[in-house]
Amino acid sequence: MTGIAETDTFGLFNKTRAAEGGVTLYGLTESTVGVQISAYETTNDTTKGTGATGAFSVNTALKSGTGVVGMGANSNLVTFGTNGTVRFIFDQEGTAAADDVWTDSAYDLAEEYDVAGGVSEEGTVLTFDKTMRDRLAKSSGAYSQVAGIISYHTAQLGNAMNSLQGKYPQLKLRDKYDNPQPVALIGRVPVKASNENGAIKIGDMLVAGTAPGTAMRYDEENPSPLIPLPQGARVVGIIGTALEDFDEESGTLLVYINLEHQKITVSTDLNGLITIEEPMNGLTTKTLKFAANLIADSGQWSLDTEGKLVVKELVADKVQTKKLCIDDICIEKAELVKLLQDTQTPAAPGEILPSPGDGEGQVEVAPSGEVAGETSPSSESVIPAEAPASTRFGEAGEIQSSDSETPSSSPPISDPEVVAGGENSGTETPAPEPAPADAPLESSATDQPSE
Repeated sequence: MTGIAETDTFGLFNKTRAAEGGVTLYGLTESTVGVQISAYETTNDTTKGTGATGAFSVNTALKSGTGVVGMGANSNLVTFGTNGTVRFIFDQEGTAAADDVWTDSAYDLAEEYDVAGGVSEEGTVLTFDKTMRDRLAKSSGAYSQVAGIISYHTAQLGNAMNSLQGKYPQLKLRDKYDNPQPVALIGRVPVKASNENGAIKIGDMLVAGTAPGTAMRYDEENPSPLIPLPQGARVVGIIGTALEDFDEESGTLLVYINLEHQKITVSTDLNGLITIEEPMNGLTTKTLKFAANLIADSGQWSLDTEGKLVVKELVADKVQTKKLCIDDICIEKAELVKLLQDTQTPAAPGEILPSPGDGEGQVEVAPSGEVAGETSPSSESVIPAEAPASTRFGEAGEIQSSDSETPSSSPPISDPEVVAGGENSGTETPAPEPAPADAPLESSATDQPSE
């Protein structure tokens, strides 16, 4: 054939090149179909792999001597074009190239990952499975680190033919995925969500929720969200941005997926959070009132609006409290005083008991009546060492014996150096000799009351 007339209608197999050979198929029509190839089969092949077959198959190879071998690396297998200009290419590596943009009705870009637990529901929020490499799992708590969302309808899928392991060994993929799922990494994806952290508005950022596999609102400006941030958290994983309003306990929300990690910061706009009260009635100190919780950036301390202070270590000159608690055991003032009184040990004879005060003339009262009366300027009270162990000093210098239930009727002893008939009587009387330690105390005859 040397030419094609406009009125010709025919089909022709022709030698492509006179010397090199080849076959060219011509189809000329007055309609819209120049060449039509129809293939019919009785068995369907659903395999998605390098050994798959189809009703219509195109197989290419490289001639080698009297036989054929596989095409070389990056060799073009099939091309499509118009009037001699190529527009599409499919090569030996399974890569497709186009002279322009591929279009599809899909909404996101995704990769295939193995997902633990057989999870396959579209819109499920996924995190990284820490029990196996190269595997994801359903998110398990609020503010979990997010890996992606199970895709609804993806436009691009990596490892669709399970061939990446052999082609790209540097990825070190596992031999077999038990539950391969398309995981959306960017684009529009319906996501399972809830309003547990507040109603979601268009433009709100989303994070993993408390319910496994769900998303919730993230308010970076609110230091006290309904769902508290993890203690000491410095960053939070962002799923993406809400594309519609949502205020339900559970449901599906259209989200623009844009995975990122954001540093947790507290808003510097303190309007409405801090109120400054000007001084009144001659006071010179202003008062700050906080309407939000205060949390250290390090997470080592916090102060909430209910007055609860949480610190790692407290150093103070004085701590005043109405109740002292250690873990779940608490004690109040009255209980503490009784406990101290019940466990106090009486002073031994000759023991110096310091006065509770610093001034002169203060009185030291021991719990068992060891020492009483005015003290010397040194603010110390002494129990004479030679006094019997059963003897105690009562009020105003009275001597009490532990064998008697009633105090002695002897008058107060104002000075141990002055006795009856002393300086004021005009007659000097020698001091009596000390009595033995086990001898009972005797009173002078002049000390006995008259009948």
